[in-house]
Amino acid sequence: MVKNDYHVNILMEDFIYTYFIKPIITGEGYNPVNTITYAIGFLLAMFLTRKVFEKLEIEINEKWFNAIFLIAIVGGLLRAAEDWVTSRYGVLPTRFLFVTPGVYFLLAGIVLLVAYREREEFYEKMEKVNKGLILVLGFAILSMILTTGVHNVGQVLLIVVLTFSIGEGLFRLMKAKKLAQNGDRWLIIGQSLDGFATAIALSMVPGYFEQHVVTNALISSTNPFVYPIVKIIIALLFVYMVNKWKNENAKWSWILRLFVVIIGLGPGTRDTIRLLLGV
Repeated sequence: MVKNDYHVNILMEDFIYTYFIKPIITGEGYNPVNTITYAIGFLLAMFLTRKVFEKLEIEINEKWFNAIFLIAIVGGLLRAAEDWVTSRYGVLPTRFLFVTPGVYFLLAGIVLLVAYREREEFYEKMEKVNKGLILVLGFAILSMILTTGVHNVGQVLLIVVLTFSIGEGLFRLMKAKKLAQNGDRWLIIGQSLDGFATAIALSMVPGYFEQHVVTNALISSTNPFVYPIVKIIIALLFVYMVNKWKNENAKWSWILRLFVVIIGLGPGTRDTIRLLLGV
């Protein structure tokens, strides 16, 4: 029994290393196993979010969303800064804290700490914390640019122009038709940013590759610019559906918005800043 248990432990260690630890160390990205695992964890996190904030008696509404969603930009800046550090100094032990899934635990920890300590003034305090972190990380990114220079300016400008002209334009169109509300702006812009940053990096800048399994399959079988089109269409359909559903369950509508913003605006910010840093 001891021998068999030993072999089982070795197999489990090999499995965890191969599918979870090695991709982080090597930067090779995602595989079907960790993709499915993280997706399940993502869904579980949505349910826990509602439970925790209801327990803390903090109302989940538009003010709640506006207070938290900037954490996506914080995560994107953290990831970009970590990419720059890794490119210059190699993989450090702290890398596990700033890449998936560690970075999501870190960001959740920040939000929960503020929620626990500042229940009465959560909305105002959380927004201030996010803006403060963005300011600090912005200065850190600027110092990195001053150290190694600015890169891919044309591509970054193209990403910004396409994202905000198309994303903002579509948001205003949907809002004019009463199919969207203010909280949906960053949902559409976030998905647009992620899509255009990926497409432009892959098609215009040598050395970049797509890490996500599903995205890579889509781009490999079509064209990089199909990706932002698909992302934007899905975002618009999501906005339409969540607004049709909002009166039935307002809390879930804001939780879903937040998580969709995080998986769009976060990676989009990271990819755009990475291009600017040249890593």
